[in-house]
Amino acid sequence: MGAHYQFKMRYPESFQYFKPQDLIENNLNTTLFDNVKSFKRKLNQDELKMRTEYINAIYYNDYVVSNLMRFFENQNALVFYLSDHGIEVFDTHHLQPGHGSTMPSRAMVEVPFMIYAGKLFQEKHPHIMEKIKKNLNKP
Repeated sequence: MGAHYQFKMRYPESFQYFKPQDLIENNLNTTLFDNVKSFKRKLNQDELKMRTEYINAIYYNDYVVSNLMRFFENQNALVFYLSDHGIEVFDTHHLQPGHGSTMPSRAMVEVPFMIYAGKLFQEKHPHIMEKIKKNLNKP
């Protein structure tokens, strides 16, 4: 389930690392209204809690993905990681977190895409590695 809602159910208790106070201390406790910086508003306690749970779900997802990559580290393998969609968690004007909307936000449509190459793959396929590196910053 990755980081789908309900976020608090997507990670074990041991990965409950970030707290609402961390968001406040790092200036991550606001939302923009239609991406207009002059219309920032502070998140309320429920929104802070939900955003924190989402960040913890991402933290755990990163842990899982990094372990998969480590598993293939010395193999002749490519690991592709991409998300099927992003999620809005009070980033802009959307009052309801999620990903279904007739007016999607940037957070809903920009998704991570990673390619990890095992060491043996890198050695055996330098031409493919060159193509990957050449296209590294393309959307």
